[in-house]
Amino acid sequence: MHDLVIILPRVAALLFVFAFGACVGSLINVLAYRLPRGIGVVTPPSRCPACETKLRWKDNIPIFGWLFLRGRCRYCKTPISPEYPLVELFAAVLFAAFFVAWYLLPTSPGPVVLGIDLGSLRPDWTLPDRFNGVPRQSAPMFAVVLLLLGSLLAMTLTDLKTTMIPLALPWFATLAGLIIHTGYAAFLGIKGLEYPMPGGEMGWRWSIPTHGWATVGIGLGGTLGLGVSMLLLRLGLIRRSFADALEWEEAHRKAQGLPPLMPPEGEGPDDADTGQWRPTKGWLRGPAVVTISVLVCAALGAVLAGLLGHVPGVGLIIGAAAGPIVAGVPLRLLTPKAPALPASPADGQPSDAEVWIAYPHARREMVKEMAFLAPPVVLALVGLTLSGNIAALCPLWLDVLGGVLTGYLVGGGVVWAVRLFGSLGFGKEAMGLGDVHLMAAVGACVGWADSVLAFFGAAFVGIVLTFYSLSLSRGVGRAMPYGPSLAIATVLVLLAKPAVELGLSRLTGQPVQLP
Repeated sequence: MHDLVIILPRVAALLFVFAFGACVGSLINVLAYRLPRGIGVVTPPSRCPACETKLRWKDNIPIFGWLFLRGRCRYCKTPISPEYPLVELFAAVLFAAFFVAWYLLPTSPGPVVLGIDLGSLRPDWTLPDRFNGVPRQSAPMFAVVLLLLGSLLAMTLTDLKTTMIPLALPWFATLAGLIIHTGYAAFLGIKGLEYPMPGGEMGWRWSIPTHGWATVGIGLGGTLGLGVSMLLLRLGLIRRSFADALEWEEAHRKAQGLPPLMPPEGEGPDDADTGQWRPTKGWLRGPAVVTISVLVCAALGAVLAGLLGHVPGVGLIIGAAAGPIVAGVPLRLLTPKAPALPASPADGQPSDAEVWIAYPHARREMVKEMAFLAPPVVLALVGLTLSGNIAALCPLWLDVLGGVLTGYLVGGGVVWAVRLFGSLGFGKEAMGLGDVHLMAAVGACVGWADSVLAFFGAAFVGIVLTFYSLSLSRGVGRAMPYGPSLAIATVLVLLAKPAVELGLSRLTGQPVQLP
């Protein structure tokens, strides 16, 4: 009976997190469809894109609504894309996986699987709830992580569909991090409490890196500088970059005989209009081959690592990463070579993203962006200098506010720096501003350290995704968006920080403990 009393609240919490993730996934489907088209999120109410009939509440139940309807509209019997329940299920499983890893698994030392202590996956800021099995003291921090995960999933889905990230998505995550982190810290401060952060001797007071007055000076100074730059932009004292890009693209398309830019909404209820993926005959073959290849390579990697005296879990991870590459061989054998077709006007046409990258004045536009970034950089340095003269203990809420703002500035600044130097070096736009806002949101929610690690880890994720695309399609037909790589790398950093710490420790030759 005592065990039942302990288990039931944890099972109920897990089911709640799963259901919450499914609801977030349903919202993500709405956002991915409506935001690129400029349609309101709340109005108009949900309707069938084919017959435009308003849907009932029971038709919108996450996952089960699609199953009850058997994948067809109740009114016109038009097939409903399975993308809807798949996104909802993925979000639910993702949220539940984080809950299990951070709250249900025993703390380190926990269960060891393939040489990996699963209890070490739990971040330090969840340890005050290690005996509860549910987030209580750490609930606001966990809520920020879940909201960030939902935003990253929405940004990934939209970026894959349209090669653009609606700025409302990273802005929402940024505001969530700012309000929840700072608000909870202020609440504790009013009560005269500090968050019971284990390892306080390391100086960490919160779930994100805070460095007292230093991050307060950097964060407030840099944010003030952004306000100054926005004011200068509004007054016309500095110019917006790529202001003539759309005009140039229209002229370029006309000169090259390319079709004009597509309007936000199509004219009929087809895939281009609904924006949803439609399965074709044999669509499971490619993912099935890649999945089997990943599992086999992961198993072989674990066995080989064990035979060589290394941790089997490390070999498993390396083998899983190599799986998509190995899958290319059987896929090429299983996929028949398509017969040659007569050339058509559309053959060899560049994608929208490739046309955009062909904009010839990228270096000139980077000068404008450097002018925009000058006030934030200067004022952040001024704030850091002034903060060195303050000896008093920084209030908790102000310390956390500085950590959020510094994470926002550093996360976005690293990507923007690569964008600047890459564009200046190659004469083409290196990275989009949507990626800048994405990593800025990551920094605001989980801190500057995780955002920097995720950015550099995204390069390796991008390589794996490129090979995955090559395996499925026998070639990369268009420019690949980088947002999905950034999002996946962020999730990996959040879940596998102990492995990152171990790698950095071996690389530097001294113990590395990340916040």
